[in-house]
Amino acid sequence: MLTHFPSKIVPKVLFATEYSQIINDYGPATKLWCMRYEAYHCYFKKIALRSNNFKNISKTLTTRYQLRQIFRSSKMIQLKNVDEAVGIQKVHNIQFNSKMKQVLLDHFGVINFAQDLIQCKKYSYKKC
Repeated sequence: MLTHFPSKIVPKVLFATEYSQIINDYGPATKLWCMRYEAYHCYFKKIALRSNNFKNISKTLTTRYQLRQIFRSSKMIQLKNVDEAVGIQKVHNIQFNSKMKQVLLDHFGVINFAQDLIQCKKYSYKKC
């Protein structure tokens, strides 16, 4: 292109001619390459070949992908949450004044203050 139009060099031509040297110096342009797309698309190619159902391939691929996503998300929810309470002890009836007792009764309904109330010093919720 430079030999045919030497006076009209646009940036596009300059990038095209210098691109091989830039790749040699700095490696591939990670923001512009399509390897993630190819890896993602590989899943759909495998499912299409393994299902042997080419009448409505888009529905088959969509259904299988949705089932895969559901399986992944349900697995993550069940296995990754950890609740832990530290320093559990019973709360005595005399620690509450009458206003606080009334608020607890209004919120929770019937409460046996001698047995139902416990207190913890620290509660931690970890999502691994």
